[in-house]
Amino acid sequence: MKAARNRYSRRTVVVAAAFARAAGQPSFAGKPSPASASLGPDLQRCTERLPNALLKEQLPCLQGLRRAGPAASTAIPTLTGILARSDGATDHLLIAAVLDVFRSLGGQAAPVAETLSGLLPHRSRLYRDRDKILVARLRAYIMVTLSDIGVPPSALPAILDSLAHVDERVMPIEVGAAARAGRSLGPKGRALAPYLVIAISRQISEEEFSLERYEPRFPADEATTIQLEAVRCLGRISSAKDREVLDALRQFADAPEGSELDPRVVREARHALDRITMNHRAGSIGHPAVARRDSRRQGDRQ
Repeated sequence: MKAARNRYSRRTVVVAAAFARAAGQPSFAGKPSPASASLGPDLQRCTERLPNALLKEQLPCLQGLRRAGPAASTAIPTLTGILARSDGATDHLLIAAVLDVFRSLGGQAAPVAETLSGLLPHRSRLYRDRDKILVARLRAYIMVTLSDIGVPPSALPAILDSLAHVDERVMPIEVGAAARAGRSLGPKGRALAPYLVIAISRQISEEEFSLERYEPRFPADEATTIQLEAVRCLGRISSAKDREVLDALRQFADAPEGSELDPRVVREARHALDRITMNHRAGSIGHPAVARRDSRRQGDRQ
């Protein structure tokens, strides 16, 4: 790899450690469940041959697994082994195809989360001698996959690192993927908020990319940006107590019609503020202090 950080910053590691303690348990999207159906005989045979097959045989087999539904969970050990043995010489399309299968399984693929987390550090042998752009694409797709299957605490340093070093030298897709992974954490991702506020306030890049597929070409309806992903993440992880977040979101939400801001970001900022407000109200309903207040008001009306 041509240019990469060999280790995470001390501050990033410290924040991630505190973050992991606060999260308590891995934030998996769901627990693995047994497959409701078995693979067909042809798909079963190609899965067994998958580790030693040629790329032209591996890709169609993986596409079949992606379409197989819950039954594809039986292939998780085989696919995990492929990733664990991958290095800089492994075809990036093979890696992406394996990740696509995991994404299709959602929470059923939670057991592979730690393996994916181990592939995120820049020093991973997976990125050895690869072009910088390809490294960014692979790391981004791994983070997006984790957002679908569940982000373990061990992945937090990499997510924080991507969000804490946002500048013109960083690939937008990598920052967007980190924000997407953070969004999947919900309130447990609150420690990411300061980094996301900086990311949207700098408005470094308006480059569009897709997090729905690995291929660099994508349909217009899949287009997203750093700002869109950051704002959406803030709406999921922040609370009404995060004044800095609310102020940053309002700067977008209050933009007048015809402003130079991306109208999609303006719209998402309004949605984010609405979500934070609704969550605050919902959380207040059962709070003892609010219950006592409502009781007093009811007594006064009587």
